[in-house]
Amino acid sequence: MSKSGRATLLLVLALGWRAAPGHVMSYQDIPTDEVSTLYPVTLNSEDGAPVLNIAFSSRGVQKLTTFEEPDLDWVYPGGRSAWDYREWHWWKGHPFDFEARGLDNPAYWQSFRPRHWGNPRVDAERLRQGYLGIDFETDGFYFSQDYLLPAQVEAGSVYWDMVFTATNSTGTQIEEYGHFFACYTSVNSNKSYWFWDGGGELVLWKDRGASHLNAYVTSSQAYFRPGGRIPHCPRGEGRIVGTWHHPVLVSHASPGGWRSVILLDQDTTGAIACGMQGGAMDFIFYPGHRQRIFQSGSSFSSHLRHLLVKSPDLPSLQQLEEWWRQFRESKSKVGRLVGRFRSSAPGTRNEP
Repeated sequence: MSKSGRATLLLVLALGWRAAPGHVMSYQDIPTDEVSTLYPVTLNSEDGAPVLNIAFSSRGVQKLTTFEEPDLDWVYPGGRSAWDYREWHWWKGHPFDFEARGLDNPAYWQSFRPRHWGNPRVDAERLRQGYLGIDFETDGFYFSQDYLLPAQVEAGSVYWDMVFTATNSTGTQIEEYGHFFACYTSVNSNKSYWFWDGGGELVLWKDRGASHLNAYVTSSQAYFRPGGRIPHCPRGEGRIVGTWHHPVLVSHASPGGWRSVILLDQDTTGAIACGMQGGAMDFIFYPGHRQRIFQSGSSFSSHLRHLLVKSPDLPSLQQLEEWWRQFRESKSKVGRLVGRFRSSAPGTRNEP
């Protein structure tokens, strides 16, 4: 066997592929990704009136309804759907087949490594205290998603935070790492949605030629920006079509005038994207704009804030700037709270 062949074999074994020599991948080899348990919670206004119902699962946010529109689930319907749904991850030299096409091709599903091979574990014992944690691991990486929910919300403006942390436990230096997430959003359907363009305006993805993961917007500081493509990106060859003012995504309005606004960590968001002609509000986290190398034993964390706001018209740029300011100023506090919940035993209340 050649040196390159031996290196490929060692990488495959190190990443935990279980197929025997000569074995062809089939659907029986792919772990199920079923939701067995929902963890519901209601967010109330200051006067105690219910505003929002959220149900978490091992995937992330599994169900989301406002009390004004109880029959409208913001999470796109279907057996493979959620918000903050981990889907793909990649790096230089990974063995995944991202070129596979068609739902009948097992290699297509094999590429969804974090989704199907993550073995997620949920800590929901302190959900009533405003905390839920999800841990998962695959391919020698360890991951966590920590959710923080406020004790009270405004009647027309609801928010909650998520912190994603990735740790390189492979024992090796990883180059050009990326982790892709999807938020399947029913109100967008096939209508595209908006991102905050580098020119300072909200722009519809379809006006940039984006339909389904064929165009990406990134930071002007990203190390891969000069090349015009995100290395190893699983769809659309990572084609970059622009840069952002801030990494912010804005949905269409529901019949009752509610919108989803997603604010993403400006330091560790590698790119944003449009999936399913708008039905999926997607983003990529990575170690940092200048961090091409993900060192062995190191970690990076990304802060995300979901807003569900009553805004029949598109929010003004002034309003977006205010939401962005609040989000940025909350980062250190959110990080401290996550640390307290992580370090304390379940059932112990943690105050800000």
